[in-house]
Amino acid sequence: MTSSNKYFVLIFAVTVSLSLLGQASAVKLSQQLLRKLFDCPPCSSVQCPQMSFSYDCEPVLRAGVCACCYQCARRLGERCGFHMAQCAKDLVCYPEPGTIDTYQALQDGAAICTPFDSVL
Repeated sequence: MTSSNKYFVLIFAVTVSLSLLGQASAVKLSQQLLRKLFDCPPCSSVQCPQMSFSYDCEPVLRAGVCACCYQCARRLGERCGFHMAQCAKDLVCYPEPGTIDTYQALQDGAAICTPFDSVL
């Protein structure tokens, strides 16, 4: 399958899954499709660093398509971006107000974990 065909199939599958499944099921299916598309090794073969999570740590998958290991989520007001840990539940990684190049802010990890309902 050519690269452009892979992307078309992926986009189609994600669109269909989002429309037919609940959000949690759709996200899980999307992650599985991305892992397959990028030929990620099975998580059972990945060596994750040993971590002890504290009571105030919300475990989230590390950044990246092939992520298998967990780390603590970013909290309200912490810096975030494409290559960093996800923001905690009910938070979204959003560039600061007045940011001119929002994509670059996310790429550079210069965005901030913000309450989801405040960016709608």
